[in-house]
Amino acid sequence: MSTGLVLAVLGLAVAVFLFLRSDDERVVMPGSAPSVSDGASIEAHLLAGQKIQAIKLYREEHGVGLAEAKDAVEAIARKLPTE
Repeated sequence: MSTGLVLAVLGLAVAVFLFLRSDDERVVMPGSAPSVSDGASIEAHLLAGQKIQAIKLYREEHGVGLAEAKDAVEAIARKLPTE
């Protein structure tokens, strides 16, 4: 096999791996810290009836999976005042 073909196959394998990798496997580069919020934006989304947006925001801010974010957002929603 030629070197060019080997490199192409290797590049394709890396591309497929990165594409198939889930958000739960994100790599945090050294020196970068995940953002942390006071939760006000998540609460604002919940109060506006935007539960899915709140879950997405929670996942981004905390780097957790979908199920964990959903459970956390639902716990936050239970603590909010109801009309």
